[in-house]
Amino acid sequence: MDDRPHATLTTNVLYGQRHWFQVKSSFIRFMDRVSKSEHARQERFQVVRALVECKNQEGTSVYAHVQKMKGYIDRLGNLNVAFPNEL
Repeated sequence: MDDRPHATLTTNVLYGQRHWFQVKSSFIRFMDRVSKSEHARQERFQVVRALVECKNQEGTSVYAHVQKMKGYIDRLGNLNVAFPNEL
């Protein structure tokens, strides 16, 4: 009896498993990028909203208010948000 068909089948199965692992790994990396991108998008939205809604409360320090706004702008910069030169 010839063992060659069995060896070919085993080789094909191993090749298929290796290919599936590569596809699965690529998909996982892709989904990780999508997840990080979605998280960054949500964080950008939250920071922009906080910046837009940021108002100085009467009786509080203007310096503290400016520092708070600067913190939001710095966070947006860290999230790769581009600001127009006019700002």
